[in-house]
Amino acid sequence: ICSGAFVSLLPAPSSHMVEPHLIGATIGFSGTCMAIGALVSAPIAGQILDTAGGLNFSAVGGYSGGVVLLACFFSLASRYDALGGWKGKF
Repeated sequence: ICSGAFVSLLPAPSSHMVEPHLIGATIGFSGTCMAIGALVSAPIAGQILDTAGGLNFSAVGGYSGGVVLLACFFSLASRYDALGGWKGKF
């Protein structure tokens, strides 16, 4: 149900951070980065699960939570860089 909202909101920050003639390349690059993350995250989580002993999902949850926190950090860093500070609006 929420997948459509998630997918449709992804290009919005990219389109506000660059000049209009670079919007397509920026959205394509961010899509490529997300595809690489989606491609490698499942095997890493599977290896963590196997190493943790099978049905112990707390290690996989820790990995997933750490990756989400890292993504939040990069999101905040890009906002700070684009705005030149913490306050402001795109």
